[in-house]
Amino acid sequence: AIIVLFGVGIGTASGLWFSTALLPLLEVAEEGGRVVPPMILDTNWSIMVMAYAVLGGATAVTFGAVAWLIARLDIQQVLRAGRA
Repeated sequence: AIIVLFGVGIGTASGLWFSTALLPLLEVAEEGGRVVPPMILDTNWSIMVMAYAVLGGATAVTFGAVAWLIARLDIQQVLRAGRA
């Protein structure tokens, strides 16, 4: 969960930073001058929240499946299999 949170946070922050850093480089017209009106960075946060919710749901399902599999694991059998 910590890796997912750091990945989402760092990915979002670096994406916003890169897009604001690269946007002025894309504002060049055919003649070499600035584009009028200037380009505006617009982030659709509702789509971002949906993507974060899907990622969080997938993480929760994975955690649940792993916890269920570990709870069903027979420790005695695993320990005996290690000796063979």
